[in-house]
Amino acid sequence: MPKIPQLEADVAFPRGYTSPSAMGVADEATIKAGQRLEALGEYGAKVYGAIQEKERLAQDNLDAMTYKNNLIDERDRVLKDFAADEDHEGFDNKLKNELEKIRQKIEPANPSVRLKLATEATFNHYSEQIKNAVIARKHTVMDYKGKVEAIRLGDNAVKDYANAFDDTERKAISDKFGAEMDVLKSSFLIDPYWVETHKLSWEGKAKQYAIDLADVTADKLIEANPKQASIDLRDSKVIPNLLPKQRRDKVEKAIAASKIFDAEQEKKAKEAEKLAHDKEERELGNLFLQGNYKDAYLFAQKSNLLSGDEKRIWGNSIELKAKEKVEQIDPVVEAAEIVRTNDMITRDTLPPSAIRNHIITTPGLGKENKEQYINKLETKLGKEIEDGRREGYGDIKNIIFPPAKGLSIESLIQTPQQTYAIMAAQMALDSWINTEVKANRSPLKNEIRRKAQQLAQDYQVKFKDKIQYLEKEMEQLNLK
Repeated sequence: MPKIPQLEADVAFPRGYTSPSAMGVADEATIKAGQRLEALGEYGAKVYGAIQEKERLAQDNLDAMTYKNNLIDERDRVLKDFAADEDHEGFDNKLKNELEKIRQKIEPANPSVRLKLATEATFNHYSEQIKNAVIARKHTVMDYKGKVEAIRLGDNAVKDYANAFDDTERKAISDKFGAEMDVLKSSFLIDPYWVETHKLSWEGKAKQYAIDLADVTADKLIEANPKQASIDLRDSKVIPNLLPKQRRDKVEKAIAASKIFDAEQEKKAKEAEKLAHDKEERELGNLFLQGNYKDAYLFAQKSNLLSGDEKRIWGNSIELKAKEKVEQIDPVVEAAEIVRTNDMITRDTLPPSAIRNHIITTPGLGKENKEQYINKLETKLGKEIEDGRREGYGDIKNIIFPPAKGLSIESLIQTPQQTYAIMAAQMALDSWINTEVKANRSPLKNEIRRKAQQLAQDYQVKFKDKIQYLEKEMEQLNLK
């Protein structure tokens, strides 16, 4: 290995040697170095402090953002709760309590002054949003309640107005309603323009309601007792809200209804009398067939329903039959009577009760043939009812909803009113048939069809009602 050359300085000043003159220079350098180190330490401290401050600032910013997000969540929760609340009188206390709860719930622990100022500003901003929203909700609730109350008071006043006896009472009701509206305007945050509009519309509504109520009340009087209504409605004190022309029309309606009522009552009385008459005649026929001629004769003579001619015919038939000792009928006579009876049953020229009486009383038929042809008549009547009901149903449908002619919408669409009318008319036909059968007046097919056609006209839907429904359908189908 080569030898490192030795410097002259190493020789002159070996290691560990200190020059006396260098002692002062070394002390000065040491002092300066210390000063530089001290200055460097102060700078490092400042840098370290700056770093710590940045960290604290970053943490404060993070905490402030978290506080803001939590506050937004609480704001949304509170506003959702108020949106479902209608107790506006408790809104102020509830709002105060909610804000205090929010503050306590999300307030950061031991915040810095900077964070404290930031969260306070954020809280003030969002609490102001909450307050404004709650005030708006309170106004909305109060306005809604005020309008509901106004409508309630208006409806009650309308009814009172309609039932008032004279103009003085009606004016008092109108004035009271106006005063109630003024109170609402002062006690509720309600739109004054809406209140005034409601007051103006109320008067027209009250007058119309009074007219409508009077109309309905008059109709109820007519329906209950048309004859008495035709007398009472002439008095202006009865239903005082009836307009003069309206009153005249109702009196005329009551008179017409009274005539119809009297006619219906007379018809019902005749039907009831006919029902009792046919029942007696059937009982009399049964006695005759059973051979109880004495009882049959006494029954016929005591009857208050059989006419004089009917009593005479029955009496002669009973007397003739009672004198017969042995039933001996000429075969030719019986054959002719059978042909005649068959003709009566099949041609429908006489009512069933008359045919039955003929079968019972004719001397041209023996007992067995009488029973046979009475059964034949009953069987025929059953088929007549079945056929009449079926064809009567068809008549009802064709009259209320006639078969389509062309492509007019009226002939293509069956309205709900027509469907109901067809059902009601068919049910009425069933009821009529049952009544006739119970009264031993089994109707023939043609009678049933005539009744069905009459019922179809009675239940026919008014033309204007059909048109109104069809117009709505056309609007929905965009056919207009």
